[in-house]
Amino acid sequence: GQGKNDVWMVGNGQILHWDGQTLADATPKNVPTAGLRAVAGTPDGSLVFAAGDKGLVIRRGKDGLWQQEKTASQLDIQALAVVDAGLVWAVGPQGQALKLSGGAWSTTQMPKASKTLRAVAASPQGRLFAAGDKGYLAATGATTWDETPANDPQSRDLFGLWAPADDEAWALGAKGALLHYIGKKWQLED
Repeated sequence: GQGKNDVWMVGNGQILHWDGQTLADATPKNVPTAGLRAVAGTPDGSLVFAAGDKGLVIRRGKDGLWQQEKTASQLDIQALAVVDAGLVWAVGPQGQALKLSGGAWSTTQMPKASKTLRAVAASPQGRLFAAGDKGYLAATGATTWDETPANDPQSRDLFGLWAPADDEAWALGAKGALLHYIGKKWQLED
C-alpha cells in the first residue's frame, strides 16, 4: 500500500485494488495472472509490480496498464521489494533471487542460502533485507548481500519482513518467531 487510499492485493489469479472506499477487481485481461503471490510498488506509487509462479512478473505503469516483464526465469517468486522504478528484487526457492536493474532481469544466488526465501523488504533509504526457511536472514551491505545470522536457536522458518530504516528491521515466522535487527545484529524478541 502507498497510503490509506491506494492498496494493492494479489492471489488466486486476481488483482484487487482498495481506493479507500471500495475493494475492486483490477485483474487485467491482457497479461497472465495465475499464480501471483507477491505485490509491491515504488515509493511514490507510480509503478506496481506483481509476481508469482514460473518467473511471472507483471508491471502496472503510470498509464494504468499492466505489462508482462521478460524475466527468462522459472523461479516461483515468493516476495518482491521495489527500491525504485529501476531496482526491483524478487526471491524464491533454493536461495535464488531475481533482480531488475538497468532495464533487465537477472538471476542470482543469495549468499549461503539453499532453502526457500519467503520475504524481501527495502528500507526507505534502499537497504534490502531477505528472510526464509530455517531462520535464513541476509541484508545488503555497501555493494553485496551478506548473511546476517538470526540468533534463533530454533532456526524457525521466516515469512515476513519490515524495514523502517537501514539499521532496523523486523522478521516474523513460524511458532511465534519475532526477530528485531538493530544496528548490526538480529535479536530474538518475546
